[in-house]
Amino acid sequence: MDAELLALQQVVAGRISILREVGRGGMGIVVLARDLQLDRPVALKLLPAALARRPEARRAFVREARAAAALAHPNIVAVHSVEEHGEIVFFTMAFVDGETLGARVRRAGAVSPEEGLRIVQDVAWALGHAHARGVIHRDVKPDNILLDRESGRAMVTDFGIARLEASDTPADGTTRGTAQYLSPEQARGDAGDARSDVYALGVTSWVVLTGRLPFASDSVAGYLVAHAEQPAPSIGGAVALPVDLAAAIDRCLAKRPEDRWESMEAFASALERSRAPLRRVPAAVTTFVQEWNSIGSEVATFGAATGAGLLLAGAMGALPGDGFSAAIFQAIYLLIATIAGSVALARLFGLSLHARRLLAAGHDLDAAVRALRASDQLHGERGSATGWDRGTVALLAGGVALTGAGVALTLTASTDLSFLGAVKAMGAATVTLRVLLTRRGTAEGWWARALRGRLGRGVFAVARLFSRTPIREDINAPTEVLLGHEAEAQFRALPAAQREAFADAPAVIARLRDAAVLLREDPSPVAAARLATVLGTLETLRLDLVRARHAASPSELTAALDRAREIGQTVDALVSLSDP
Repeated sequence: MDAELLALQQVVAGRISILREVGRGGMGIVVLARDLQLDRPVALKLLPAALARRPEARRAFVREARAAAALAHPNIVAVHSVEEHGEIVFFTMAFVDGETLGARVRRAGAVSPEEGLRIVQDVAWALGHAHARGVIHRDVKPDNILLDRESGRAMVTDFGIARLEASDTPADGTTRGTAQYLSPEQARGDAGDARSDVYALGVTSWVVLTGRLPFASDSVAGYLVAHAEQPAPSIGGAVALPVDLAAAIDRCLAKRPEDRWESMEAFASALERSRAPLRRVPAAVTTFVQEWNSIGSEVATFGAATGAGLLLAGAMGALPGDGFSAAIFQAIYLLIATIAGSVALARLFGLSLHARRLLAAGHDLDAAVRALRASDQLHGERGSATGWDRGTVALLAGGVALTGAGVALTLTASTDLSFLGAVKAMGAATVTLRVLLTRRGTAEGWWARALRGRLGRGVFAVARLFSRTPIREDINAPTEVLLGHEAEAQFRALPAAQREAFADAPAVIARLRDAAVLLREDPSPVAAARLATVLGTLETLRLDLVRARHAASPSELTAALDRAREIGQTVDALVSLSDP
């Protein structure tokens, strides 16, 4: 402990015990301490003695510390007290056990859109609270945002008071901000206002979501010129985000303050609207979708290996060569196919066990699909490639050639080379089938689409077979999902003759339900009107199915189905029901 910290410890002796230094810079020293009376950890920020002897710097430190102490918000680090004892000037604040957002990005790279947007929104609410009370931060950046280790909560600190890093700011505090995050008006030497914090939060959003700054330079002057004069690139070109989210962040980086969000609350509200679809998804369903996506590459690879093994085993019996050698390698390929297929089936069965827990909690395949759609919307609709680019064609051609060469080498060369040929053939065939399997997009995109198709229905069908607990209805599901489930249940309760006569009823119900799901995601008034029509038709069809169970005439149900088909066809013409 150096002389300054020893002097601080003497001042607070009996009240606070200094444990260790946390950080140090030209504008302050931060230490972890213990409040002895309240028995809790606190952080102390000490103004260096050289600055404490300067009246102007001292007054600014105390004035701004007191302003921060007046802020009470869950996403702002609380300042408890400010004290002056001769040349010892410090303030006490809450200790946040965690790391800065800047350290997190430097350690692990860009943050996922879900978590990153949550952090940015929390910071926006916090800064909006400060702005409403006349406090402008003037140095918004990832290093001034703390992440609580236990809860992950983002907390803003250092409201223009004393930073641990004073690389570009004179010690007297006359220039506020960090060059990489300065608004254009600040870069030109103006003081800036709340809209300068909006700009800095836009730059911070770039760093959080992409892992880099919107402008690149090797000098402070270069950053100042870039912020003052160069148009900011759109974040949509650097990371996959929905158009409205990208536009919200881009608006923060407008050169003219009047073109930015008029307030932090307005920016936070825009993020709230865009994030709402994902947050409405229950945590258990989100976890299942994350697990589904995480094993997509595994299942695709093991499935391709299974197909390659069967393909090569068949080739061994069709091509000329040493019959004994061919039989051995045919057996090897079959064994590999069996093992790979077993692993793929085991992973799918594991998903079924997880799906069984979802069913027991009242969540079904529709809930998982809704979660996947919300996630896709937030990530900018993944898996959009549909064609054959040159790289894919070259890889496919090379795989076919290597597979053939490996098979030929297996049948014609010595035993050692035959084994090498078998290994090459198996590997090349696996790669070839893997490319064929995922040619319409990334493995993640292909696998995500599989959840909405027969594979997803099969996984949940197996889950229902092994489910021992009654499946509860998800009362928090959207109206169209609940109505669709009820209509399907009423159809299943019809006598066999009626079910056979109206066999296309489930398809009509599914079409209306899926159309309503997509229409609900569209905030326009036109979509809202169409949604009301679809929901009304679905409800009418459900009631007609109920009446059909109680001696309603078949003609009534036929008419209801005809109306539903007609509206479904109209909706199909207005809404694309194809998966992204």
